[in-house]
Amino acid sequence: MQEPPRGVNRAIVRAVRRLIPWAPMLASLLSAAPRPAEALERCQSPDSSSSCIDANVLWQRPGPSDFVAVAPARVTPVREVALAARVSLLERPLVLGVERPDSSEHELALVERALDQELALGFGLGRRLELGVALATVLRQSGLGAGSIRSRGSEPLPTTAVRDPRLGLAWNALDTPGLALALRAELAAPLGDRDGFTSSGSATAAPGAALRVELGPLLLGAELAARLRSAQSLGTLRSGSQLYAALAVALRPSPSLAFSLEAFALPSLIASESARARELGLELGSLPAEWLLSAAWLPEPSLRLSAFGGSGLPLSRETEQGVSRSFYGATSPELRCALELRYAP
Repeated sequence: MQEPPRGVNRAIVRAVRRLIPWAPMLASLLSAAPRPAEALERCQSPDSSSSCIDANVLWQRPGPSDFVAVAPARVTPVREVALAARVSLLERPLVLGVERPDSSEHELALVERALDQELALGFGLGRRLELGVALATVLRQSGLGAGSIRSRGSEPLPTTAVRDPRLGLAWNALDTPGLALALRAELAAPLGDRDGFTSSGSATAAPGAALRVELGPLLLGAELAARLRSAQSLGTLRSGSQLYAALAVALRPSPSLAFSLEAFALPSLIASESARARELGLELGSLPAEWLLSAAWLPEPSLRLSAFGGSGLPLSRETEQGVSRSFYGATSPELRCALELRYAP
């Protein structure tokens, strides 16, 4: 059998050395993750209060990127390792209208607040290919939980949780000084906690494409993808497969400073009304969407420290007896703010 080239061996050693500082976090994530059968058991409950909906829909991807909501359009160079780490605060990311007649409240904050940490690693495979791994945990969260839809005495939301891990592959279909295009395919495994609004409850396949255009100091980005998964019902909402569409514009007034304005939305590919909504005569159009504003400092070309924030957009719609109202869609927080560190050689 032919031995691999020495350069490949050196690249593997470098990658392992760079992963050693992150070993405790990786071990804790893997040990805390439930078995797939356990994750699916709760989601297959016949009632309408499934908690298998991930409240944080903004995925982090490794690699060289000028944006937050748009995936990198370039991949990690061969034999190199890219890193992206993020801490996010979400305010009221999952709120549903009350359907219980015994409640004097108008809304139920199933997830009131969540503090997340995320880690994404990218490995340059050569031939313009990149292998990516993304892990996320909830450091702290509060809220009423899914059971509050039916009962005030329900068990509260778990304060800590693990989100579904993801594995991805990206290919640079085009990479020129002013234009870059990457085709991406990701798979999220249903290993997140089954009762904390941190898992989709089934495998999620996410094919997509990301585009980057450079016009001097002005950068434009766009991403279009699909997130294909099993449907879950939560109160009057039915959530499942979605599109993901994001647009971004960034300005780099100097090599070490950048600003961006971005927006993304997740149109549903399935009917948004659950069986409960049909019983109540509700017409529901769910469209989670957000806008984000970011500022980034680049002490060197391969290192980027970003701070960003934004909120949901009230693009979802509910109609009852001819009367319509707009509201933030489920998973659209009233406030999102985050710090991100990105290393991309």
